[in-house]
Amino acid sequence: MPRVSGTPASATEARIAWSDDLGDYVTAVGWAADGALVAASSLSGRAVVLGADGALVAELPEHPMGALALDWSPRAQRVAFAGQDGVLRIWEPGPAPAVAWEQPAWISTVAWAPNGTRLAAGAGRTLGVFEPDGTPVREYPDLPSTVADLAWSGDSRRVGAAVYGGPLWFEPARTADDAAAHFAWTGSLLTLTVAPSGKWCASGNQDRSVHVWRLWSGDDLQMSGYPTKISALAWSPSSRFLAVGSFDDVTLWDFAGRGPRGTTPRALTGFEGAATGLAYSTDGTHLAATTDDGLRVWAVERGGGTPAVAVEIGEPLSTLAWRPGCPELLVGSAAGRIIRVCLS
Repeated sequence: MPRVSGTPASATEARIAWSDDLGDYVTAVGWAADGALVAASSLSGRAVVLGADGALVAELPEHPMGALALDWSPRAQRVAFAGQDGVLRIWEPGPAPAVAWEQPAWISTVAWAPNGTRLAAGAGRTLGVFEPDGTPVREYPDLPSTVADLAWSGDSRRVGAAVYGGPLWFEPARTADDAAAHFAWTGSLLTLTVAPSGKWCASGNQDRSVHVWRLWSGDDLQMSGYPTKISALAWSPSSRFLAVGSFDDVTLWDFAGRGPRGTTPRALTGFEGAATGLAYSTDGTHLAATTDDGLRVWAVERGGGTPAVAVEIGEPLSTLAWRPGCPELLVGSAAGRIIRVCLS
């Protein structure tokens, strides 16, 4: 059974509202923009949409060999699912989910533009861009390597593909097929994220480093020396802090003023093993991490480095998402469970 603990200095408490079993490692979870629905995908091949109460709303066609990615539109009850079978589907209430794309390579990452007018997906070395209903807009093949992650600029004009050699930025509205910008860097990118302000983008890398570029000048800096590869990053809603998940701690880099160059990050501790996922609450007051030994939530505005609440699930956790505007999280586990956690 899950076990919840809080620190004496914090009034934060947590309870488990419900859980469900998807049968295998949970690859992604997410909340609809209005907080009324959740979605989850698993290596079992299952892709589901549930109500906030945990009731099944839709069971999508199975993705053989695993459902790998999902993302909710920021403007509608519309979610994109993709999997190792190379199929991208878009679900919304009412009609059966539409197949938007079929590729010979697996689709491991999908991302909606911030304004909800475009959807991007990476299949092997190909980037595809689509209308909200799945109508193809552009396709960019033969990228330098497999697309590891995708991130849109804040104005929804450019989409960045995390590939070997540094992020490539494409403008779907352009007629040219080449990249509009390339932030060159020799290394393998695992994750890519743009600050809400649109001022910075950051990548977590195979070589145990974090690389940060200023948009759009390309000026860059690097944080290195982490004990493991970096696959979990999160910007605070204010864009002031970049959280980096590592082994046995999470570091917070301060981008106020001239940025973090030459400074020491704040360390958040209170767990053992790897931080597998990171997310800030929508108001920026809390940072949550899925770890090898459960869920940790820090009240980051209060200072200190120990969690305000710890939820011991009894199995390693893999991914998480905050409910928009609410102190609630959906987390996924390596054993296949999805769990709704309510904080108070």
